Amino acid sequence: SSATALQPDHAALARFALAHYTGPARLIPALAASRAPVRSIPTRAWLRVQAATLEVRPLAQWQVGARYVTALGVFNRGPWPVAFEPRALRGALLFAAALHPMLDSAGSGHNGTVWAGVTAQPFNQAVGAHVLAH
Repeated sequence: SSATALQPDHAALARFALAHYTGPARLIPALAASRAPVRSIPTRAWLRVQAATLEVRPLAQWQVGARYVTALGVFNRGPWPVAFEPRALRGALLFAAALHPMLDSAGSGHNGTVWAGVTAQPFNQAVGAHVLAH
């Protein structure tokens, strides 16, 4: 249907955001996306577990139709590997994906990745209620 053509599914939105950090620009999927501002939020306020060892910061956000997709830089500062666990994310996220599902320990050279979060409102609003509650 034309509505489906206008609003990509959540996986397509995540692929779009992650592609900005994985290779040449020609490989970024063509979506009718516009950049939207995003602010940093304290990791402890919206990550249920491992907030003490993970540093998470918004890199970029785009609006695509009625959805927002946010690329998040994630770095493990701890001495042990950390697996991506989307259930650990607080807020009104509709979908989350990781470029690399496992982060090695700090200093390993493989302790950083990018997560993508899809929301129905800007990222700061989608996780904002949890920030205010802490």
